[in-house]
Amino acid sequence: MFAGPNGSGKSTMINGLDSRLSKLFLNADNLERDLKATPILDLSQFDIRINANILVDYLTQASRPLKNADGTLSKSPLLSVDPVINGSLIDLSGNTIDSYLAARILDVIRKELLTLKVGFTFETVMSHESKIEFLRDAKTQGYRTYLYFVTTEDPDINVDRVKQRVKNGGHPVEEIKIRERYFRTMHMLIDAIEVSDRAYLFDNSSNATKNMASYICEVTNGDTLIINPDFKGEFPIWFEKYVLVHLVDEE
Repeated sequence: MFAGPNGSGKSTMINGLDSRLSKLFLNADNLERDLKATPILDLSQFDIRINANILVDYLTQASRPLKNADGTLSKSPLLSVDPVINGSLIDLSGNTIDSYLAARILDVIRKELLTLKVGFTFETVMSHESKIEFLRDAKTQGYRTYLYFVTTEDPDINVDRVKQRVKNGGHPVEEIKIRERYFRTMHMLIDAIEVSDRAYLFDNSSNATKNMASYICEVTNGDTLIINPDFKGEFPIWFEKYVLVHLVDEE
């Protein structure tokens, strides 16, 4: 699992790692982009054995949050038009293609891949506890779980990078969501580490122009900390606050 707040540099880091880690890579942003170009989902790109009916049944029963004129929230159906199944192809024409739909599709696909015992990599902001529960489920089903986590020392950095990404044609994220998710993600980091066989932590506070993040450490089995001997300088404040305090006993 590649995780980190919006604008931390997850996608850039993934592109620079071993291709074996992203051979079957699930990314909601990429899926949204592809479905906007052609609203037909081909399940064979993930695994031909994925049951299209299970996915469609879930989508037709799912809902999306709807903000009312008075500021209150309600729910509306996720889909407005019933999908058409043709083998491994699902035609989503007539429906709103957005990040919410893409995320719900991948929720189902991840669960199906677990059932099929297929190894895969996915990217997430990890701002919801469901991602931690997913790692626990994977371990229960016999998977070895690996966490690659990248963040920055301040959400202001993330906000600025998302703005720059939008200028370059990338997808936007509301500033308030970036800030809220940043802190939710950071508070969940130690839980994610504890349910990972191996966790690799990176800081990307100052290396945006180099397209590389600083590798800080590895945590094995949720409790054994191995600092990267090549890491220079002081530890980032987030690392001390959200990781070290939980893993290093006070003298």
